[in-house]
Order: sequence, then structure tokens, then C-alpha cells
Amino acid sequence: MTISSPPVAPPTAPRRRRSRPTRRRVGMLVAAVASVLAGSTPSSAAPQVELASVTPTGTAIEPAWLLDFSADGRYVVFASSMELVPGNPPPIPIAHHLYRRDVNSGSIELVSESMGGGYSTTPYWDWDQAAISDDGRYVAFSSAADDLVAGDTNGFDDVFVRDMVAGTTTLLSQSPTGQPADGPSWNVAISGDGDVIAFNSDAANLVADDDNGRDDIVVVERTTGVASLASVDSTGKQSDGDSRAPALSYDGRFVAFESLATTLTSVPATNWFEIFVHDRTSGETEQISTTPSGGPANQRSSDPDISADGNLVAFDSHASDLVANDTNNEGDVFVADRSNDTIERVSVRSNGVEANAQSAGARISGDGSTVVFESDATNLVWNDSNQVVDVFLHRIGPSRTFRLSRGPGGWNPNNGSVRAMVNRIGTAAVFWTEADNILSVPSPASGIYLAQQ
Repeated sequence: MTISSPPVAPPTAPRRRRSRPTRRRVGMLVAAVASVLAGSTPSSAAPQVELASVTPTGTAIEPAWLLDFSADGRYVVFASSMELVPGNPPPIPIAHHLYRRDVNSGSIELVSESMGGGYSTTPYWDWDQAAISDDGRYVAFSSAADDLVAGDTNGFDDVFVRDMVAGTTTLLSQSPTGQPADGPSWNVAISGDGDVIAFNSDAANLVADDDNGRDDIVVVERTTGVASLASVDSTGKQSDGDSRAPALSYDGRFVAFESLATTLTSVPATNWFEIFVHDRTSGETEQISTTPSGGPANQRSSDPDISADGNLVAFDSHASDLVANDTNNEGDVFVADRSNDTIERVSVRSNGVEANAQSAGARISGDGSTVVFESDATNLVWNDSNQVVDVFLHRIGPSRTFRLSRGPGGWNPNNGSVRAMVNRIGTAAVFWTEADNILSVPSPASGIYLAQQ
């Protein structure tokens, strides 16, 4: 990891632009599983698993696309075309509306509520675009709907934040004078405390003097609406390449993102995406995806996530020179420790053996103890013989890897699983699956599951 020289003057307000998330989509039907694992062998006590994509009366929700999981483990945010709360008018069949489910009480609330109350009458297409604060109060999301707030007339995807307590929705992607954004914005992240929202944007009028013509990372203070750019170098200079996929520390100070820019740090430029962290307090921008000697990686890195304190950064990479003995020629999942300038590969078996197929979709717990990811590998755990993508949980120090997507008794799921997410302390994780044998009783073709121990 390399830090560019500190700013000689206070940096200009950070700004951001748009980018699509790199997590794969598998169909329109969804399932997510939250899992708490304590053991490392087939005989370990199994987590209690239940279907979480259900109505308060117990009816399975199909489709249901997992969007986020609150760090306190209480709320699941998902999109569905089903009418799950009373509304007028009811949802149009092709629309996907955004919901928050309380896994403790089973209650479901509409997030993408129109300004007149009830369902939006325009489709919510960006159904993998939402992020929830640690306590579940604030949900940031992107949408092409034009009836969520007054004055949304630009016809683009915009970024909003919903206060689930106050019942209000605020447009974030707008100019400092309140004018509509002149380009689309999406790919949202929210700080754990809910006070800072980050997203990608093609718009050039969200911050002053945005003239680089690139996709930027925009950061907005929720309480003031003030926007700034995070995809800048340590002097505040705008990037020369597209940036995307932001992630935020708990207080929003640190912003992790991927970028094609060649001018953010002094590390020699490459032609692929690299991982960076911008410190919004000091103004420093640091490249994370570097070799042990501080040089550029030999392949692309993407999709970062960051711990609550901003020290640990999980990400995917196809590079083979980030750590020693990376010889599998596959994409892997890594965790960078910014405080000691080290990188560890975590998509490995508990004994350190590397994966025999690609791994991706890294998400790290707030305390930095746990990383979840998806993988096509068959050698990360015992008896993985289903030949489909599974989701895994890796404990950091000592290294232990578990499969989350498994049925009672550890049997293999009969279909693929993706979109793993983990709670603040690494005791619960969620993932998407189309397997219908996660439970010992008949299950829907897809669903969101919750497992706890």
C-alpha cells in the first residue's frame, strides 16, 4: 500500500461518480441466508436456519432480491414485485419495490414510498442498489422513480435516503442549489452511523468545478446535504479515470473504492482497476492493491469493503503478486491491513490451501474479524461436491473457513448461492441462494434465510 504525499493545503471537497456494483446477479428470484457459525468440523453444532423472506403470516416472498443486512443483524433490505404492505396504488407487475424486514418481529415496511404515500408508480429497476445503517434507521438507495420526492425531473437514476423512523425520503444527488443532477447516480454506500452516504455519479453538477468528465465517488453529509469528491488525490486534484464501488467506515471518514485513475497516488499506473482509500479528514489517498514491495499489482482488483474503523479493507483481485505463493490463476479474496501495510489472502481452506476456482464478493464484518465471500471452489471445505457457486465465511486469526450455503447435516445445496453479507461482529451472515434444500422441510425455489446460533 502506498500513500501519496500529504496535501499542502486543505483538499477541495471530495466528489464521486457512478459505477455499477461488481457482485453477480443470478436471475430475478432471490434468497439470502444469515448464518452464525461457531465450529470448524462437520460435527460442529449447526446454526438454526429459518426462511427470512416471508410475510408476517408466513407466506414465502417470491421474488425477493437481497440488498443489504444491517450490522446489528436485525434488518434485511430487499426488493420484490410483491405487494407486501398496504398501498395505493398497488405495485405494477414489472416494478421492484424496496422493503425492510425486521427479522425479530417479522414486520415489513416499504422503503421506496412515493411522496404521496404508498407505492411508487414507476419501476424501481436498480434492485441491487441499497445500503442500510448499522441500526437500520437509514436506508440509502438509488432509483429511477420520479415520484419519491418533489422536483425529481431529470429522468436519471438518483440517490435517496429514507429515514425509517421519521418516514421521510430525501434526494441526495442534486446540485448545491437544489437543481436536479445532470447525470445518473447509483451504487450507494452508507456509514454505520447513517450520517454519510457515498455513491457513484456521472453528474457534473453535484459539486463545484467537477470538470474531469469521469465517473466520480461522491460523498454527501446526510444532515447538511453538502457533497464532496472522494476520488481525488492527496492534494484534492480530481482523478483522470473512472471510479466506482464505494464503501464507508462507521463514521464515514474513510472511503474505499476502485478506480481506473492513474494519478491518485505515486504508485506506477496500470490499465486496470485498483483499490484506494481516501481519508476525508486528512485528505490523504492511499492505494491498497499493491505488491509487498509497494509496486502495482499485475491484474485488476475490485469491489472493496471496509471495517468500521477503516483499517481493514477486503476486496477481490485477479492479481497473483499481492501475496506470496498465489499460484491458482484464479480471482481471490484479500484483506489489507492499513496499519501494518500487509495483505492476507482469505479465500483459502482453513489450513491455508488456496482455492481451486474463482472467489469474489468480499464483505468484512465491522470489527474486522470475519470475511464472507462466494466461490466456485470445491476444496475450501470438506465434502463440497455440488459443483455450484457457494458462499463461505472466513475467520481471520486464527484462519478458519466455513461454508454458509449448506443444508441440515451439512449436505450440499442443490443450486447456487451468492451475495454474502455479515453483521458487525461476525456472528451472522446473509447470502442469496436458489437452492431449495437449505431447510429440512419443503422450501421455495428461492428465498432469504436467516441462520443463528
